[in-house]
Amino acid sequence: METVKIDSEQIERLSENIAINKIVEFLENILKLSYDGKIRITDEKVQPPEKGRPYHFHLELETEDENGIKVRKVIDERKPDGVNVKKDTLITLIDSDKEYEVAGDFVTDTRTGVAGALAAKYLTENPSVIAIVGAGKVPRQFALAANYLFNLCEIRFATRSEKSRVEFYEFLKNNTNAKIRAYDIFNFDHRKRLLKDADILFEAAPLRKDGDDVRLKLKEIMLMNPSAHISSMTGDGNQHNFYEDVLLKSAIVVDDEKSARKNSELRHLAQNEGNVVGTLFDAANGKLDMHKHHLTFYDSSGNAQLDRLVELIVREYNRS
Repeated sequence: METVKIDSEQIERLSENIAINKIVEFLENILKLSYDGKIRITDEKVQPPEKGRPYHFHLELETEDENGIKVRKVIDERKPDGVNVKKDTLITLIDSDKEYEVAGDFVTDTRTGVAGALAAKYLTENPSVIAIVGAGKVPRQFALAANYLFNLCEIRFATRSEKSRVEFYEFLKNNTNAKIRAYDIFNFDHRKRLLKDADILFEAAPLRKDGDDVRLKLKEIMLMNPSAHISSMTGDGNQHNFYEDVLLKSAIVVDDEKSARKNSELRHLAQNEGNVVGTLFDAANGKLDMHKHHLTFYDSSGNAQLDRLVELIVREYNRS
């Protein structure tokens, strides 16, 4: 079988020709096809970090659609210096006569950000103010998708770094028409202003500060609108960004409950705790609409089916 390799520089060029609306619509269709069983997971291996050992996170996921086309993803993360993460991500699209080995960071970042925006679409009504924790590539993709999906009046975000704050502010100014407000995530007065009357919170950054407990508290979350939605996108088995009572107050949506209880915020609850009302697949098919008027929490652990976004990259590669 012929192997075609597409590196990160090629993907950066190709992605410029793929509009966010196409990505959102493609991934929404993937969610609906998966609900109907037309895309299924055929292999899944997750090795979360182990306490007391050097950081190592390894994940393998494979899906197959009704036409027999497979997508296999491998992520391997380590901290060789004990601090900085070295991550290798490879996504392989396998059809009848070719396989495409694609550097996986763009697909992972994009499908993660868009999934958080789609969860908000399914679990809120008419959101106009969103709050973002983080300023990396995943929040950027979330912001683009949310800007497409909602008629936003205001985008607020908070980071730990002044440099990233300035860069993300400029990104949002250049790509949206919303009012932009930037905050310091470790300033608790700023956090109140970040969350006050917000409709959506998108959390995509670790909340740690020199051993201090800076997790988001329920009293902070209750500053948001009563029917607010939280998308928590840090399901790597190594982060803890919310107090447990935030989850206990929420209707919880997952990609897969077993995986979420092992790798996401749900792992901090007892096995029988937490009101898990369904999956993102259920939400995409209107099965969770009754929860739109309550606090909802999407506890993402990673959605293998959405890695099929690689198909758009391969299509654009073959057109170029």
